[in-house]
Amino acid sequence: MADRHIALDALGESFVVVEVDVASVDTDNKDRDDHLHTADFFEVERWPLAKVRVHSAERIEGVRYRAKFDVSIRDAQKTIDGEFEIVSEDPLSVKGSLVIDRMDFGIGTPKTRSPMSITNEVPVTFEASLAPSVNLRAEPAFHHRPSGWPRREWVEARVHKRL
Repeated sequence: MADRHIALDALGESFVVVEVDVASVDTDNKDRDDHLHTADFFEVERWPLAKVRVHSAERIEGVRYRAKFDVSIRDAQKTIDGEFEIVSEDPLSVKGSLVIDRMDFGIGTPKTRSPMSITNEVPVTFEASLAPSVNLRAEPAFHHRPSGWPRREWVEARVHKRL
């Protein structure tokens, strides 16, 4: 479940808070995914959720916006600039991206010169949809949809960068 206040006519004053199940990270490699769940990285048993609050949206051009993303992973929080675009208005659908420096959240060890080392900066892309609504200035249902769940009126957040 997510907190939200979304007004298409005042996106700068709108916000949404989404909780992401970090165990849903999928790199297409089960051994690597299992390692990402350990204390070396996300420590999912202790911190099963990451939280993202999106706010302060400003129009860049047309349907493209820049926004602030307050990202909380483990016991750390940082505000990161990101972008999104409105794909459709009813139902409201957006897609976007931001770059997270995993070291800001104490995830893993710093990048080294080794070709096996993981980059510190991790691009994140996302897609989000709201249930159809007669009045988008109201507060429609807004939920997180972990990967693999059937698609309904859910928000999807997924890391697309292969680690």
